[in-house]
Amino acid sequence: MTVVARKDPQAIADAVSYPLRRKVPLSRIENARQFVEAYDEILDAKLLDAIATSSVSTDWSEMGGRGIMFQNGSLWLDDDGKVIAINHQTEKGKHKRAELIEADKRQLSGSLRDFTEPVLEWETAKFRIRIDRLPDDKFRYAAWLVNKKPAEQPELVLNNGSLTFDGSGGNHHYDFKSGPYHYRCMVNEIGAADDPPGELEVTKNDKVVLTQPVVKVVKGQ
Repeated sequence: MTVVARKDPQAIADAVSYPLRRKVPLSRIENARQFVEAYDEILDAKLLDAIATSSVSTDWSEMGGRGIMFQNGSLWLDDDGKVIAINHQTEKGKHKRAELIEADKRQLSGSLRDFTEPVLEWETAKFRIRIDRLPDDKFRYAAWLVNKKPAEQPELVLNNGSLTFDGSGGNHHYDFKSGPYHYRCMVNEIGAADDPPGELEVTKNDKVVLTQPVVKVVKGQ
């Protein structure tokens, strides 16, 4: 809290555990230099003052393996006191994110432009996969062959997807259904060092017919 009270961008940047992820489609922060460059998009006086005047007993909560939470989750620390997540959005950060979302929509085929926010975009060995949150707060799955561009029509689009968290560690998955087929995108927030960042699993009548690990995260988790 002493570092925060000084409002020194470099000192705060040195107290962060990298990479620091941000809300899609904002790029993640890889190091202290990038943090300082994007400082006004990440932190503002409102959050800094709240932290500087906070009470350890009432404003900070230990959340087991997830870390230490400030107030309602606007900022998280690990057990060593390093910042591991900042969920607070500054006005500058909101504005930049809105611009990026509009630019993202323009590079998609017209039928896919109606969404609230992008969630993730992955590549597996065969597919490019994109999940978006829709205005009805459901999720949409779109898939292309991996050598195709998002501006082209996808091979498959599924709506009415759901999000499920797997315990308190952060791992979660998105489910989509089409007749006897069930598509699940599993996001690995925690796991072994050699675990892929995610995995696509397709079942037909409850039998697995396809499993592909994520080989590239284009955006998102």
